[in-house]
Amino acid sequence: GDAYDIDAGRTGNALVVDAGVAVSVSTPWLTTNRTMIAGFAFKLSASGNAGYLGTLRQPDGDGTSVAYENLDIRVTANLALNLWVAGVTNNTTANNIVTTGNWYYLEIKAYCDNTSGTVEVRLDGTPVMTYTGDTQLGSTTPNYFSSFAFRGGGVSQRITFDDLYICDGSGSTNNDFLGDCRVQTIWPDGDASGNMTANSGSDEYAMVNSHTLNTSNYIKDTTTGNQCVFTYESLPITPNTVLGVMVTTESMLSGNLMRGHRALSQNGAGTINATTQLFPTTAWAQHGSTTEVFETDADGSAWTPNLIDTARWGVRVV
Repeated sequence: GDAYDIDAGRTGNALVVDAGVAVSVSTPWLTTNRTMIAGFAFKLSASGNAGYLGTLRQPDGDGTSVAYENLDIRVTANLALNLWVAGVTNNTTANNIVTTGNWYYLEIKAYCDNTSGTVEVRLDGTPVMTYTGDTQLGSTTPNYFSSFAFRGGGVSQRITFDDLYICDGSGSTNNDFLGDCRVQTIWPDGDASGNMTANSGSDEYAMVNSHTLNTSNYIKDTTTGNQCVFTYESLPITPNTVLGVMVTTESMLSGNLMRGHRALSQNGAGTINATTQLFPTTAWAQHGSTTEVFETDADGSAWTPNLIDTARWGVRVV
């Protein structure tokens, strides 16, 4: 209904949550690692009303679904920030730490444990709240945070969210605070290589560069190993660093032949690296299983703006 809206963000579109309704926008199940780090930009519409900003969620007791919104960051009517653990306020900043109508970047890092859990909250890179103790919501729930959600709350406070990142403590990259991040979208602008079929015309990239889902244009194939690799637009801004590339595919399965696909990353005209095998459904969809993140380029090197400008991405039939 009228619980959500899309509005201007810091560099593109952003999500608006009407805080007067009891709603949440949650990610799917992301990890079983005991550490979760999340960062996002936010802007408040008005003072005098409390509201939720973000929450780390835990699975239920048997680990089969996301059930508990255990660790919350909230904003008070006095424009202070609150840290809530298991429904109890454990830390509060000074009043007026934020103001209405301005963008801020909030980050939270939490380690899940029923005795020695830890939480640190940063605002625009500065630590503002910490907590040590039970972050597991008792000993009967699994000892990890599995997803992240934006939530509503309050009477008339509309909160705009932008530029979300989520990491866990695994791996050798992107396993700690990342700082103020921006998500930039670029689109295919040419065919680099491949042998899949455009359903109309001869340019495969023209079938997949719509800014909203267009089911009239698509590429297709049933032969394992066939692929399309595309060149992409230049970045709209030049960042200091590039932390990862997320390739999103909207796909569907047509007919009785079961085929999946993999997202591709190519370093210039050289090495191609593919993600794990993904299986679409019989309806057009963009969901967690068709969104892949490349933390390094195809040769394992850290991304740079120059590498982004020469890299290519695409899809392969499996």
